[in-house]
Amino acid sequence: MQILIEGDIEALPQAVRDFVRKLLPPPPTILVSDPAREAARFVVAPVRSRDPGACGPLDLDDQPEPLSAALDSIGIALLHRGCPTEAAPFIERALELRRRLFGDDHPTTAISWVSRARLHRLSGSLADAEADAQRGLAIHSRVYGGDGYPIVADLVELGAIQLHRGAFTAAEQSARHGLAILERLRLEQRDPDATRLKDILGHVLQTRGDYQKATSIYNEILASDRNQVGEHHFKFATHLASFATVKLGQNNLKGAADDLTMAIDILRKDVHRPRHPNLIDMLTVLGSVQLRQGSRDKARATLNEALELNKQVRGPESAFVGTTYVRLGRVEHDARNFSAADRNFDLALNVFSKVLPSTHQFIAEAKTWKARALIESPALADRQRPDRETLATVKRLLSEALEIWEIEFGECSVEHAIANALLGHALLLENPTSQRARDLQRKSQPIIIAARGADSPIAQLVAQG
Repeated sequence: MQILIEGDIEALPQAVRDFVRKLLPPPPTILVSDPAREAARFVVAPVRSRDPGACGPLDLDDQPEPLSAALDSIGIALLHRGCPTEAAPFIERALELRRRLFGDDHPTTAISWVSRARLHRLSGSLADAEADAQRGLAIHSRVYGGDGYPIVADLVELGAIQLHRGAFTAAEQSARHGLAILERLRLEQRDPDATRLKDILGHVLQTRGDYQKATSIYNEILASDRNQVGEHHFKFATHLASFATVKLGQNNLKGAADDLTMAIDILRKDVHRPRHPNLIDMLTVLGSVQLRQGSRDKARATLNEALELNKQVRGPESAFVGTTYVRLGRVEHDARNFSAADRNFDLALNVFSKVLPSTHQFIAEAKTWKARALIESPALADRQRPDRETLATVKRLLSEALEIWEIEFGECSVEHAIANALLGHALLLENPTSQRARDLQRKSQPIIIAARGADSPIAQLVAQG
């Protein structure tokens, strides 16, 4: 089936025009008018037969069920290509048709709710994404039961959204629920959603520092991908990049860099995904790895590429744009360019404040790094006469970050320990005899050394206190 645009073809984005022309070779041919227009007409040319004109052209305007299914499928295919802007009119039109035909609470409409959830997630609108995914899941659970097969796909999407929102316990529950359904149906070895659910679980485990279990899961995932799609497939590349974050957490920088480079190379060779969100995320993580490897200029170039692609694909107020600003701030901090670092952290916090809940880990990370940059800045360099206003800002930022770290990762996490140690440093600048400051640093130092190493910059900064 080859899909062509009917009417004003130049009004549609190039990605849509290219995609619909190359989907499959003819015949038959589907002529698609601009889906952003209200009419959105589909005309199917006659299929091959002994009498090519016997069937006659089929106008799908009077068949909303197959029309909505076709629109939704094209929208999802465009999302798989990494084109959320181009996918939006297809998915929105399909949802509109299904709501009109079936109502808001029909299982067919639920498919469109979940499709739009994926659209919102890839565009960075995570709150809207979760609302749509929960709505679709509720409908399917009511109709098919809480353990029905159709809700597996809903749980994949919901878990991915929860992961991005930093709701790790909820994401884990979604992943385990979906896997339990597949295991009960004896589909865990064959269903393509099994590895997607395991990927969510692997992400949760590595954020909690359980690298051994995360490594085991990713070895299972990649083995399945090799059998199902091969090592040059987009899905394999995505999971390989996820595994790289586990290696990064274990300080295996070379392993992480090698996996990310391989994954990026696979996506760059895929002519259909030149700006896919997954590619952008891989570049963001690679920039962090390059910085930790000491390649500051490479890291800055990689992260700037990711930033520009993020703005183009997801928009300037996406949470993913904010995470890239944080990474760029860390590059400037490493270069001791504290004013540029502070500027990037502020840009990140400005984005996060618009799109994320106030307790999200990304906000805690940005506030912790901003506080650290201020502690090492000239404003607090004079230990005898530190700038009181800057010191007050540091204490506020770290107190707010600590509340989030304690909820998300617990008091024994390295993130909580770093924020505590930095707060102790600030309290010592305010009062060199502070016993509370000494206690905070004494409690935090072993955790930081165990996770980052005694020679790490943060461990050395804490030791200076």
